Amino acid sequence: MRCSRTSQRVLVTVLVWVAVLASLSLASTTKALAQEGEEEKPKPLRLMPRVGLEIEYGGFFFRGEDFTSAFRYHFLIDVLRLRRHLIFIDIDGEITFGIPNESLAFNRLRHRMAMVGYRYDLGNHYIGIHYSHRCNNPFLERGRLQNTFDRNLSSIYFLGIELVDKALLVGQRDRGINFDSQQPFEWLARWHFAFSFNRMVSTYFADVDWLFTSRVRLDILRYRRLVPYVEAGGELLVWSKWRFVPKVEAGVRFHAGYLEFTPFLQWGRTQEWLQIRGTADSARFLSRSYLLGGGRLAFALDQETLSRPRSSERLQLFPEVHGLAAYGLYPGSRFHRSKGHVELHLDLLRCRSVTLFTHLGLMFNPFREDFGPDKIKIWVEYGLRYSWDRFFLEAFMRDARRLDAVTFRGLRESAHQAGGRVGNRGML
Repeated sequence: MRCSRTSQRVLVTVLVWVAVLASLSLASTTKALAQEGEEEKPKPLRLMPRVGLEIEYGGFFFRGEDFTSAFRYHFLIDVLRLRRHLIFIDIDGEITFGIPNESLAFNRLRHRMAMVGYRYDLGNHYIGIHYSHRCNNPFLERGRLQNTFDRNLSSIYFLGIELVDKALLVGQRDRGINFDSQQPFEWLARWHFAFSFNRMVSTYFADVDWLFTSRVRLDILRYRRLVPYVEAGGELLVWSKWRFVPKVEAGVRFHAGYLEFTPFLQWGRTQEWLQIRGTADSARFLSRSYLLGGGRLAFALDQETLSRPRSSERLQLFPEVHGLAAYGLYPGSRFHRSKGHVELHLDLLRCRSVTLFTHLGLMFNPFREDFGPDKIKIWVEYGLRYSWDRFFLEAFMRDARRLDAVTFRGLRESAHQAGGRVGNRGML
C-alpha cells in the first residue's frame, strides 16, 4: 500500500480548503450575480463563446543542461456554454531549446492538456472538474543529460477539481480594471487566486499519486494602461515523498483592448523524471532552479472583441488575430490513434494596405495506446501581405521542423521555404 494515510490526510485537508474558499466565493459574488441577472439575460446556449490565446518566449539567465530559451503556447477554448455551465478544453505546451554546443537546437517538449473540463460560473470565479494529461519530453533528439541518468517519457493522466479566479485565465488578466478612467493613477491592491487538487488515474515513468497546484497574484496599481504585478505559486507532488516545485513571477502588463503584452521575470524549479542507466528503477524525480526573462502576448477572442469595427487608422499594431484548433480520429492506422492541429495567425503591424504577419503552428499524432505525442511538427511563417478589397498577395518565409518519438529512433526533418501566395480575403 503506497502512502494511503498520507493520501487520506491530503484529501481531507484539500476538501476542507475547497469548502471554505467556495463558501467565501459564493458569499462575495451573490450580489454581483443578482445585479447581473437584472441587467441582462444572455442567450441560454452559446457555442464557442470565448477563446483565449497566449504565446511567450524568453531566455534563461541561468539554467541546467545548456537550456538557452523556451517557447510556450496556451489555448483556452470555451467550447459550450449553457447559462452558468461551461465545457472547456485547455491546451498548454512548452518547447525548450539548447543542447551542448548548439543554442537553438530542440531539447525538450512539455505537453499539458485538459482534454475535457466542466466549470460552473460563480460570478468572479469558476468551480469545476477536469480530466487532464501531461507528457514530458517524449522526443530524445541529440541532447543528453550529462550524468548517469537517462530521461524518461513521463506521462500521467489525472482527474481534478479546481477553484479559479477569472482574472487568472488566459486573456482575462485585466478583468475588472477600468482603463477608461480619467485618473492616470489608481491603487489596485487586488488579489487573485486559483488552486486545483488532482488524483492520478494512470502514470508512466512518473511515480506520483496526488498533485496539488496553486497560484496567487497581486495586481499592485494601474498607471494609465500599465499594471505591475507579482505572482507566486507552484505544484505539490505527493507519493511516498512530498516535493514542492515553486514558481515566482514579476512583470508589467500593458493593456491594449483585447491584447495584453507582458514583459516578465520568472524564477522557478524544473520537473524531470529520470532513470539510472542500466537499472530497473522506474523513475526518480529531479528539480533544478532557473531564472527566465521574456515577453508574453495574450488575446481574448469573444463576441465583444470580434464585433468591434475595424480601425481606420493609418498605422495599426496587432490589427487582427486568428486561431485554429482541430482534432480528428483515424478510422484505421497501424501507428496513430488521432491527429491534433493548432495554429495562431498574427497580423503584427499594418500600414494602410501592407501588413507584416506571422503564423505559428503545431501538429501532433498521438500513440495508439494513449494521447501522448508520438510525432510532432512545428513551424513558424512570417512575411508581408498586400491587400485589395477582395484579394491579397503575400510573400513569406517558412521554417518547419518534424520530430519523431524515441520509438522511431529520434529521426528528424527540417525545411526552410520562401514563396508567395495569392487569394481572396475569405482565405485569410
